[in-house]
Amino acid sequence: MSQKRVGIGLAPVLPQDVSVLARMLFASALAEREALCRTVFDGARQAHAHLHRTGCLHPLWGNGSLEAASRALAGRGPTIAPEPLWDNADYLSCLELVLQHLRRQ
Repeated sequence: MSQKRVGIGLAPVLPQDVSVLARMLFASALAEREALCRTVFDGARQAHAHLHRTGCLHPLWGNGSLEAASRALAGRGPTIAPEPLWDNADYLSCLELVLQHLRRQ
């Protein structure tokens, strides 16, 4: 099985990273989701580079993970919804958006 790594420039991506970001998108207005997702990916990328360059956490975005960047942004505005069931079409759309962004990295 061939493995093509996605998420280059980010900390290794775990299921929790995808879930937390999708839950933040789920709690946000549909029109804001794309921009929020992009902001979190950009923040995580900045933090990952900062951590490798300095050995310290990024002061705004944390350790370079999507979860840390999501939680950092949530501390400044958007909320993170409780985990919904996977039969919720709106939540599945949020998961798909995160996975699409991850695949493009």
